[in-house]
Amino acid sequence: GSVEGRLHRVLFGGLAMGKLQVSVSAGGGEASSNDSLMGEVDVGAGTWTANLKYGSMGGGIVMGCNYFQSITPNLSMGGEGLYLAANQSLLSNYAVKYTMAAKTGDDLADANLPSLPNETTGSSTFFANYNSAQNVFSLAYRRLVTPPSRVQMGAELQCSPVTLESQVTLG
Repeated sequence: GSVEGRLHRVLFGGLAMGKLQVSVSAGGGEASSNDSLMGEVDVGAGTWTANLKYGSMGGGIVMGCNYFQSITPNLSMGGEGLYLAANQSLLSNYAVKYTMAAKTGDDLADANLPSLPNETTGSSTFFANYNSAQNVFSLAYRRLVTPPSRVQMGAELQCSPVTLESQVTLG
């Protein structure tokens, strides 16, 4: 058997969120090597979020951080780094997100359409991501057809820049 626990706590009057996650297996030997303890702190302000993590997993120390920044109201970018001491791996991930109001045939005649998506208009979101550990690049598109979130459609392309193996998902 195993026991898992999570504790989340608002810190500094809402400026940060602290998280503690524990997983312990009964017995010893092989089962106890899956025990983990991870502490995290999420911090954010109006246009950015950041996360720091530290703990042990798989018999080794885990350290990580990520940062996501809004550059403009439509464009955001960020990255993440994680070090796994058990196999001495350094993992990184980079992301870019662009969101815009989605125009329909009826909207094309209206020159006063807002440039930012809101609750009454559809939206289109493009998301690009590169995962250096898996050497995978992905590009995703999501269209909110009927707000608020009733009908959505999307597509995703994943490919390896080295082998050119790729996969497309539509939905």
